[in-house]
Amino acid sequence: MSDDRAVIRRARQSDAEGIARVHIASADDSLAPLAREWPASDLDRRTEQWAASLQAADRLDMVATVADQVVGFIGGGPPRQQDIPGGVEIYVFHVLPAHRCAGIGGQLWDLACTTLRGPAHAPLYLETLAELPCCTFYDARGGEVLTRTAGTFFGGAVTHLAYYWPAGKPHERRL
Repeated sequence: MSDDRAVIRRARQSDAEGIARVHIASADDSLAPLAREWPASDLDRRTEQWAASLQAADRLDMVATVADQVVGFIGGGPPRQQDIPGGVEIYVFHVLPAHRCAGIGGQLWDLACTTLRGPAHAPLYLETLAELPCCTFYDARGGEVLTRTAGTFFGGAVTHLAYYWPAGKPHERRL
């Protein structure tokens, strides 16, 4: 899938249902296989949650659209964990499975991180699971694994990771 048709922009209230659809499809594809008990998808509830999140003044949410349909999104803002030395956090990042590996995720990542981190490249972190293929994406962009903790995810055994980019360290893809 080519990324030359993707438009990257700030999310709007009217994107809530599109974001919810991407969130559900991406999570069902990537996260559900790690769980023993995966909850049924509820588009209406997820849309309501996204509509509320998009109203938060301290968040940055961006979407990638192709033919005016949301195919990916990223959200971040102030850090939620006090024990991780990040100035900003990426809260959530999903791309529809059919649009992965086409550059759309990289475009979302670069613009969101540049916006959140500012010109001084404030420290950045995110949390994910070691079992997910997205770890190669973060590794390729210079993320350092700050913490690695065994845990569970909807009844399945997983390893929780916190990736970290110190102040001044680039977040762009390394060649």
